[in-house]
Amino acid sequence: MENLCSIRVLFLLAMGMATSLPSSAAPFKVLEQRVSTTDGTQLRTFVYLPEGAGPFPTLVYRTPYGAPFGTLGGYPEQENRGTVEDPTRVGWPLITDAGYALVVQYTRGRFGSEGTNQLFWTEREDGADLVHWILDQDWSNGRLGSLGDSAYGITSLLLASAQPTRLTAAYAQVASGDLFNSSVLGPGGALKLESFLVWVNEQASSAGLAQYRSLGLQDGEIESVREEMLRYGRLIESGIKQPHESEVWLRLPLIDHPATSPVISAWTRLLEEGYESDWARKLQTADSIEVPTLQVSMWHDIFNSSAIETFLQVDQRTGTQRLMVLNGTHYSIDGPDAWPVRDGPDARPVRPMLPWFDYWLKGEEDALDGFPKISFALSGAEDVWYAAETWPPAGVSNRQFTLHGDGSLDESAPAENEPARDYVYDPQNPVPTIGGRNLIIEAGPRDQRPVEPPHRDDVLLYRSTPLENDLTIMGPVSVDLNVASDRPDTDFTAKLIDLFPDGTAMLVVDGIIRARYRAGGPEQDMLSAGEVVELTIELGHIAHRFSAGHRLQVDISSSNFPQWDRNPNTGGVLYQERTTVPANNTIYHEAERRSTLHVPVLEDPSLISQLDW
Repeated sequence: MENLCSIRVLFLLAMGMATSLPSSAAPFKVLEQRVSTTDGTQLRTFVYLPEGAGPFPTLVYRTPYGAPFGTLGGYPEQENRGTVEDPTRVGWPLITDAGYALVVQYTRGRFGSEGTNQLFWTEREDGADLVHWILDQDWSNGRLGSLGDSAYGITSLLLASAQPTRLTAAYAQVASGDLFNSSVLGPGGALKLESFLVWVNEQASSAGLAQYRSLGLQDGEIESVREEMLRYGRLIESGIKQPHESEVWLRLPLIDHPATSPVISAWTRLLEEGYESDWARKLQTADSIEVPTLQVSMWHDIFNSSAIETFLQVDQRTGTQRLMVLNGTHYSIDGPDAWPVRDGPDARPVRPMLPWFDYWLKGEEDALDGFPKISFALSGAEDVWYAAETWPPAGVSNRQFTLHGDGSLDESAPAENEPARDYVYDPQNPVPTIGGRNLIIEAGPRDQRPVEPPHRDDVLLYRSTPLENDLTIMGPVSVDLNVASDRPDTDFTAKLIDLFPDGTAMLVVDGIIRARYRAGGPEQDMLSAGEVVELTIELGHIAHRFSAGHRLQVDISSSNFPQWDRNPNTGGVLYQERTTVPANNTIYHEAERRSTLHVPVLEDPSLISQLDW
C-alpha cells in the first residue's frame, strides 16, 4: 500500500497538479507516476522537474535499490534524501539545479513496482519503454541521457544498448557491460561467489510483494518466507567473515541454496546454463551500444575488466566513447578523495558527469575542454594521472618474464630441463581470499604473506631480483602456464605481486582459469590424467608502478575462496556436485613447456601525457 505522502502526490496529479518540494538550492517539482511497459507491467516512477517552463533535457536513472539515491561522479550527497517508501522528498538538486529533468524508476518487483525481479532480464526493454514515455511528455525536449553506478549503471548501459536507441548519451560508473560472462562468471569460467551469492540473496530478501505473489504465495505466507530469507542472509553475512568455517559458504551443491533459489529463479537458471545462458548473452552490451558513453571505473573494482573491454569494443566501432579509471575499489568511488583535483586557487575535484551531459544534451561545446579520451590514475603512486588516446597507451610494449623451476622470475629463456613444481589442491582447504577485485569482502591491494609459504604449501612463488629502476605497466596482464593434473578438471590461479623491500607482498592483480574452459566457454575440454596442456590466465587491466628496489612476484595456486567458487575437481556438472576430491597439480618450466608472465611495460614515457588537471 502506498504511504500517505505518495497517495497525496497521486491525488494532486489526478487533479492536474504537481507537488513542489524544497531542495537545498533551487526548487523542484516531484511527480509520481505509474509507467507501463510493453507487457502492461506498471513500474513506479518519479519525475523531478527544475524551475522554469521547460521543456528540459532529461536524465534517466533506473534502479533496483530504493532511495536515498547514491552519489554519482564524485559529487557530495544531497540534503533532503527521503526514504525508500517516500522518495518524493529526495530530489537531486545537483541535477535539477543544472536545468535537467530527472526520471527515477524502480525496476520490476522493487519498492512498489509490479512484476518480478529477474536480475536485469527485462531492463533493456523496460528502459526503452520508459524513454518512449518520456518523449511523449510536454516537459521533455527530446534530449535524453541515462546514468547510474553499479547495478543502476548496468541498467544505464543496457538502455544505451537498446535498438533502436532514442538516447543521446549515457554515463555509467563501476558498472559492467557484460555482467555474467565477465563479472559473475569470470573470464576463466569460475563463479564470483563472494559477489553473486550475497547480492542475489539481498535482492531476494528485499523483494516486493509482487515478487512473492509471482511464486504463488498468499499474503499470509509471504512474511514467513521473507523471514527465512532474512535469516539466511544473516548466516551469509556472518559466515563471510570466516567462510572456511561456514556451512553456508561451504555448502554444496551451489545450485540449490535453499532460501535464495526459490525466490530468485535466475540463480538456478544461470548456474544450470552457465556460459550458454540466454541471460548471459542478453546482458552483453558492447555489440549494440551506439550512443556516446562515458564509463568511470576503479582499478580494483569487480567490474573493471568488463568496463574497459566494453569501452574498447564500442569505441572501435563508434569513436565516441570515453573512459576514466580511478584508484580504489567498488565503493570508494562514492568518496570525493578518489577523484583528481584541479590545480589552482579554486582547487576542486574533477567531476565529468554533468559536463558530459552538458556537451551532448545541451550542446555546450566547451564543456569537455581539457578532458581526454582516456584518463587514468597510476596505482603504486600518489596522485599521478595520465591521458591517452588508446589503451594500452602509446609507448607500451609487451614484455615476457619466465617462471623458472627454481622459483625465479626473469626475462631469460627457460633451460631445456628445468624441473617441474607440484602441489596438492584440496577444495576442503582452499586458499583464503585477501583483497582483490571484490564486491562484498575486503577489496583492493592487500599483503598476501598470510596465504603464502610457509603458511600454505599449495602456493608456488616466483620472484624477480630487485628492480634497478622504476617499472611502469599499463594494460592487460596475463600468465601462460603449462600444467597437468590427475583430475579431469581443476582450477589454476595467478597473482601479480609488488614485493616491497621489507617483504610486504602487495597484490596488484589476480585471475583464475577453470581447466575445462581453457579454450574459452561455452566449450568444455576435460583433462586427461598426466596430460600437459597450455592455458592462459587473464589477470585484467592495470596501470601500476613498481618502484626501484621492489621485485615482481607471481603466486600460482588453484583456489582463491570465497572470491571464486571452489572447483570440486571431479569433472562433474559444475555447481551440482556434492562431493570434492583433492587434485595433484603440476606446473612445467622447460623450454618446450614454458610458463610465462606477460606485462605491458611503458618503454617510452615521452609518448604519453601526464595530467595535472
